[in-house]
Amino acid sequence: MCIDCDRVFYQCSNKANVLDIEIPLNNIEKIRFKQGFIVDGTLRIYDIDDDPNYKNVMFEIKIPFEARSKDGTIYKGVSPNIKQNIVIIDGKYEELQFKLEIDTRSYVLGDITTIENESYFSFETCITISIVKKVQILIPYLEYFPEFDPCLEFKDYICDEFYKKPFPQFYPPQYKKGYIWIRKDIGVRKIDDVIIHGQIYKNGKNGFVEGAIVEAFCTDEEEKFEYINHTYSNKDGYYMLNIPSKFEGKVITIMVSKGSISPSG
Repeated sequence: MCIDCDRVFYQCSNKANVLDIEIPLNNIEKIRFKQGFIVDGTLRIYDIDDDPNYKNVMFEIKIPFEARSKDGTIYKGVSPNIKQNIVIIDGKYEELQFKLEIDTRSYVLGDITTIENESYFSFETCITISIVKKVQILIPYLEYFPEFDPCLEFKDYICDEFYKKPFPQFYPPQYKKGYIWIRKDIGVRKIDDVIIHGQIYKNGKNGFVEGAIVEAFCTDEEEKFEYINHTYSNKDGYYMLNIPSKFEGKVITIMVSKGSISPSG
């Protein structure tokens, strides 16, 4: 399966505080923050003297919010500009179409103060800055995910010291060679299907074949091939196919092909 997606080539994190925002509203019950965005026309990228591997990036962020009073009145506002002045890895990719994106998570800092018919509040925000590019990624797969994880019960908690909190995870951790590891408890279920596996060699067993398409067929009542499913071989030439139990008693044909390599069964 091949997908188009935005891949993160570089990422860093930052924190900021915004103090004493004025709202023409009293008796505020809740403030909800939305995703921050880069203010148009504020992005600037500069070379760093004697360091060709890095760039100085300057831009400004705004964070929209909604304040709701106890009587149901809603006020929509936006924060003042939050200036960012950071250093990023250049990577020597000027000719490619990379773009800079941000993600924000914001929290009210302290209590909301009300004076006459106006309120004041401060907030803190965690920011991730990412350098991304749209790429094509090949994902080998066998079937749909068979079972769902159970839901976790909500547990309320309070954290008093913002700067002592660990920075939140925006994405699964990415390790060497681009592998993404996701921890998960694995359940075992009984199936009646048949698993076919093997290894694909070049002619004369001179090396393995990676990325070959392996297809499974059976013969129907009209003596024509009926498609079952397919997979791809890995770097060592290994493949694995799942044959559903409904094909029990039928002759299964495996077809392998890749580029100039002739199909075989």
